[in-house]
Amino acid sequence: MNDPSGWRAALRHAWLRLRRGWRSGELLVLALALMVASAAVVSVGLFSDRVRQAIVRGSGDALGADALVQGHSPYNADFVAALRATGVRTAAVTEFASVVAPEQGEQTQLASIKAVESGYPMRGALTLSDEPYGAQRSASGVPTPGTAWIDARLWSALELKPGARLQVGSLMLTVAAVIADEPGRGGAFAEFAPELLLNAADLPATRLLGPGSRATFQLQLGGEPA
Repeated sequence: MNDPSGWRAALRHAWLRLRRGWRSGELLVLALALMVASAAVVSVGLFSDRVRQAIVRGSGDALGADALVQGHSPYNADFVAALRATGVRTAAVTEFASVVAPEQGEQTQLASIKAVESGYPMRGALTLSDEPYGAQRSASGVPTPGTAWIDARLWSALELKPGARLQVGSLMLTVAAVIADEPGRGGAFAEFAPELLLNAADLPATRLLGPGSRATFQLQLGGEPA
């Protein structure tokens, strides 16, 4: 059997060492060192998490979505339905180059035509103004059928005025706003071609897409991380 007196002696010795260490300040220094180390670990963890969240948000805003599916052929309804069945939101975007012209005048301008569905963009905020460098407002939805949003370069190149109408293929569209800022804008072509944004419902009426069309078909995806 263990000797109870040995345990008592050990505890008494430990207590004396503890009291002596506390009086000398050694334990206080050790406790402060542990507190500083713990605070540093927690701070680094919080900082790293904030940086990660900022990067995720920034990449989403840069894409205009949480993820993208992109190709050179339209996506069939079954594929889109399977994506939505997982709880993911989708918005289809069709982008291609075409020449546009004002209803009056002889000017023409090569533009990047972007036909978008409701829900675009999935991430970030698209801002508009009534004319270049005018007061900005957040966009509510996408262009209504029969209207288009254009960027300031296209407005200037065609010398447009509020309420102007543009010929896009076989369709005439009313310019309803100027794009001030748009998430996901980029790409080599977008850098030099001014943009025209229209409702996807108007795309067939333009008659600009057909066999061999050099169009990019994109699905913007949005949802919770899970």
